[in-house]
Amino acid sequence: MAKNPAQDYGLDVACVVDADELFSEAEGVDVVAQDALHAITQEDFLGPGGDGRGIDVRKFIGAKQTFLTSQQPIVAEVIERDERISQVDVVLTATTTNGLADVEIQITGFTDAGPFSLTRKVSDLTGEQLEAGEG
Repeated sequence: MAKNPAQDYGLDVACVVDADELFSEAEGVDVVAQDALHAITQEDFLGPGGDGRGIDVRKFIGAKQTFLTSQQPIVAEVIERDERISQVDVVLTATTTNGLADVEIQITGFTDAGPFSLTRKVSDLTGEQLEAGEG
């Protein structure tokens, strides 16, 4: 069971990738979902030499399926470090996008406030696309 009750999930600017032009808000499970995505696209939350609590799945592009399968429990453990998440299932699948190696990540998480799911191509989470507000 999640350690923090759902009412503690708070309110945040919706920025799964980046804030939109209207600075829409996210709350509840949506806040947790976007935090899960951030946890798997950066190793250090406080910049270089920071807390080291994340993992950068973008480094997995081009990896063989056997490696990706072995990383699924590690990625899940990183996401589950968030006290609001009671359980998460992660599936990493080697794929191609426009003829180039890619990885599809599927995340299904469970919180006291309900489930959330995300499916993204890792290539959509590259730094250039994150900075441009795409992905």
